[in-house]
This record gives sequence, structure tokens and C-alpha cells, in this order.
Amino acid sequence: MKTRYLFVMLVVLSIGLMQGCKKDEEQIVPVYLVNSSQYTSANHLYTVDDIKGYIEQNGQSNVVSLATHDIKLYKLKYKTALEGDTITASGLLAVPVPADKKEAFPLMSFQHEVITAYADAPSTNPEGDLTAMATYMASTGMIVMIPDYIGFGSTTDEFHPFMNKQYSAGAVVDFIKAVKEFIAIEKPCKTNGKLFLSGYSEGGSVTLAALDAIENDAANIDLTVTAATCGAGIYDLNKFRSWMMTQTKYDEPYYMAYMLKSFSTYSGVDNDYSLVFNTVYADEIPNMFDGVKSGSQINDMIGTLHVGELYNDDFESDSIYNADEKYAGLREAFTENSINAWSLKSDVTFYYGKNDTWVPGEQALLAYSNFKNQGSSAQIKIEQLDGLDNPGAAIPTLSKSVIKFLSY
Repeated sequence: MKTRYLFVMLVVLSIGLMQGCKKDEEQIVPVYLVNSSQYTSANHLYTVDDIKGYIEQNGQSNVVSLATHDIKLYKLKYKTALEGDTITASGLLAVPVPADKKEAFPLMSFQHEVITAYADAPSTNPEGDLTAMATYMASTGMIVMIPDYIGFGSTTDEFHPFMNKQYSAGAVVDFIKAVKEFIAIEKPCKTNGKLFLSGYSEGGSVTLAALDAIENDAANIDLTVTAATCGAGIYDLNKFRSWMMTQTKYDEPYYMAYMLKSFSTYSGVDNDYSLVFNTVYADEIPNMFDGVKSGSQINDMIGTLHVGELYNDDFESDSIYNADEKYAGLREAFTENSINAWSLKSDVTFYYGKNDTWVPGEQALLAYSNFKNQGSSAQIKIEQLDGLDNPGAAIPTLSKSVIKFLSY
């Protein structure tokens, strides 16, 4: 009897050990994550003291006391979709070093401003002004993700789909999922389940597009956003064009050229550039986007800020642009890539600089009004930043966003 009992106990113990080993050896199979590499602190400073100094130097004293963690930076490569294919995109990840094993942090995906030069991509240049500030915000106790966007980082063989709602949102959502896989596999820290989105300029538009994809696409049911902030984004492209054409001069003429090349590449817009730009500029503009020149360098090459001089008279006219068949493809692309309001599940705050001459405040005001009309009065807020233009409002918007997110 004792022998039989001992045999049974050995069998039970063996099964238990086998199951324990199986559980311990169970691995997460990454679906989105391709690989990762850590930036070395020999090249980049990640200590609390250095981070506090950088934040203070950039005039954000309201955030200095919130910086309490050293951080580590990683470059991640991940899978996303483009034109029916799977490509390997990239992004920057900043992770706070936990004070103890129990400490858990929220995730924040930050969508960066308009860039045209490969050298300015976040994972290529982590020390760029806005990129550095965003990564250093991880010191406040947030896991900060900054996707490069398609066309930058590891995807320089593709043209950036500027203001393309589908591919912009996809690159963000897939990066969030890749980061979650990275954290589950590599375990640099723990997450507390909260997810925040924030972005400025192009990133403001991309943030709202990503939130739309998360809240309204069943494929992203595994993600839930707690709150989002959108700064200086273009949300209605047709109204943006109409506003621009009323200006005597416009300081960022490359914006419209960037859109036209993007929509010609990805949205099937086959308009001759001379239907948008005057002939003297039409032939030269498409070749200016080579991944080497910055936006300001492209503006210098264009050589004029005068709207009447730069654009075709028909394109300037609302009555012609809105009715003429020759602009039908462009109107459709602008409409399809604008972001319509819906009934929000998460909190959203729009920010804009009162003195912004690049993206009018009416873009934020219109989006705010549209969301209220969809029954989202309790979720939607808007804040004007007095005395600040477009570049000047970028870092304050980020700081306000982080302070807001930490209150949840």
C-alpha cells in the first residue's frame, strides 16, 4: 500500500513539475514586434538630474518636479501595412527605470510634428528638440512611444504618406501593439493598463486619426485609450485649403506641396501640379522632397510665401475648386483624409496657439464643435495658448498633456 501511495505521489509531483516548467517556458510570440535595440547612455544622457536640467532650460518649470526616474531609450522595428503589403517600420521608445519591481506605468504614444528630412526621424535623432522633450517625459513615470511614421526611420524607401489618415493611424496603432509585446517579452518595467495619445502639428492630426481607428475599428478592440490631446492639427483638409487661399502670404508653402505629392502617391490623385501651382513652380516642386532637405529648405527653394503668386487662380477660387471636375480627385482625397467627429469613449483636449499662422485655430474650434454635436460634450475640451505661435506652442502643449495624463 505504501509503495502504491509513493508511486501515485511521484506521478502527481512529476505532472506538477512538467506543468510548472511548461508555464515558465511559455513564450509570447510577437505579431507586430520585429526587433529592438537599446541606445547606450554613453551617447545619450538619461539621468534624472540631466532630464530636469533639460526641461528647465526649455521653460517647462511646471514639469521639473514631476521628473523622478532615470530612463532608457530603445529603437523598435515593427510590422505595419502599406498599399496591401507588410513593411517594417520603426519608432523610439523611452522607458522609466522603476524604483521597485511593483511600480507600474501608463503608456503614452506621442505623434511628432511635420518633418521632411530622414535625419529628423525620432529613432534617427533622439536628441531633436521636441523628440528629446517627449522622451524625457518618461521620467515623470510614463512609457513614451514615438513612431517615426512611414517614410522615415527604417522605411526611407517609401514616400511619407503625409496627411493620409489610414496609413498614419495604422503606423501608430501597430507601434503601440509592438511596444506592448516588447514590454511583455523583455520586461523593462510593468504597465498599469492606461493608454494615452498626444501629438502636435501633423502629430495632432495623426493622434485624432489613431484614436478614431482605436475606438471605431473592431480590429483594435484590444486597445482602450484613457485620454488624448491634439495640438495644432489639421482635421478638415478642404476647409484648411479654403482658409489658406484667403491669406495674402503663408509661411509654410511646402505643406500643400507635401499633401499633393502624398495624395498623388497613395490616393490616386493624378492632377497635374500646374492645376494647383502656377507653372513656374509646378515642375520643380515634386522633386524637392528627397529626404535630405528640411521643410524650411524646401520653402527657400520654392522662393515665395505669396499665395497669389504661388497658386493657380482656379485652385485659389472656392467656387471653381468646389465645382470643377478637374479637382474632383483632390477634393475626394481631402474629404477621405479629413477626420469626422464621432461619439467619443475617451477624453479629448484640443490645444492651439492663439498666434498660430500655420494652422488656424478654427481647425480646433470646428473639431471641438463637431464632437459636441455628436454627443461628446462631457469628453471634449479645448484650450487656447495665448501669445504662442505654431512652433512656440509645441513644447507647452506637450507639458500640459503630460500633466493632464498624470492626473488620471
